[in-house]
Amino acid sequence: MNEDDLRAAFHRTVERTSAPRDLLHRAQLAAAERRRHRDMVRVAVGTATLSVLVVVGAFAVGGTGKTSSPARRVSLADNSKVESTQSESPASALASGRPRQLVGASVAGRLVTINGSSGQTERVLTVIHDPADGTKGGLLGHVTLTPDGGAVYFDVKTGSDCQSEVRTVSASGGVVTDVVAGSVPAVDPAGNQLAFVRQTSCNDLAVVVRSLRDGTERVIATRAASGPTSIAALSWSPVGGQLIADLRFDDPIANRLAFLDSRTTVSLGQATALRPPLQSKTGTVFEYPTLLPDGNVFLSERCCVTDPAGSATQESRLLVVDTDGKLQSIVAYGFLDRSHGFTAVDSTGDHLLYMSGTDLMASDGRARPTPLARGLLGAAWR
Repeated sequence: MNEDDLRAAFHRTVERTSAPRDLLHRAQLAAAERRRHRDMVRVAVGTATLSVLVVVGAFAVGGTGKTSSPARRVSLADNSKVESTQSESPASALASGRPRQLVGASVAGRLVTINGSSGQTERVLTVIHDPADGTKGGLLGHVTLTPDGGAVYFDVKTGSDCQSEVRTVSASGGVVTDVVAGSVPAVDPAGNQLAFVRQTSCNDLAVVVRSLRDGTERVIATRAASGPTSIAALSWSPVGGQLIADLRFDDPIANRLAFLDSRTTVSLGQATALRPPLQSKTGTVFEYPTLLPDGNVFLSERCCVTDPAGSATQESRLLVVDTDGKLQSIVAYGFLDRSHGFTAVDSTGDHLLYMSGTDLMASDGRARPTPLARGLLGAAWR
């Protein structure tokens, strides 16, 4: 295998395996990457002791020796943060502290409880839509629970792309209750309020906070004429009062995260934005945020979005950043053949979830994530 082959194999399997604490200037980063790749090739050619088995076009599996297709040897640095697609027994002591259960929305239209350690489905709470029956509607994937874990709120598509409904069911199963027309539900940390997106038409949307006690509502954010066309995620601050919203535009380069105050009303176009720092590569976007107990944000970073017609992902990472967008830690480098999102965190902040395609990934203590369950749209810790 020549140097070009090794470099190509490296790009197909992993992104760079260590990163600076601060995001570098684009030109500096490009130069650093070139040096890193050159060094990796030299190590692969001259140092057998650092070689590990990597599946090209498939996946690297830490410590198991299992592969799903013929493999090639490519040198990897230690502390690889590349997400795995094979389940592994959690090695971290933190894994024993995972919440016992989580609730997930499956691609088969089932709302289910899942064992937090084994990833096995324990109970079907309700069946919203079986793709085989040809009916309209189905789960959208947003799942949120009350702080005591007793009630689950989720969203369902009920008609066109702009018609949806928030529903609730007991975490032990039972009768499903319609709550309100809308989507992207998020219960506040006190369990008193439900934030959601109301979209009365495909050209109009608002973020609304609804009292779970008496049903009174308050609009906290509205869309201006040039505002976002949809909102992909909402997440409450652990202390309540503030939310972060994932705003999506027709031009994906314009996508941004915005902070909202639940006590006031603001135009979405004027909300304080959380964007990648100016030193980031052109076309870098932050998506699917979750506010963490330590005040930071767990999110998906995608680079580099090029244009509305042909957005291309050259790098996908799951990051923890501060509220200025400054890098705090890298949780994972994502595979480039799938989307990453629907992030979630438990109450301690030690256990992270996100979707890698339809694989539910779990990270304990921000260590390398591995699949916990498959065939899901989204999930949340119970």
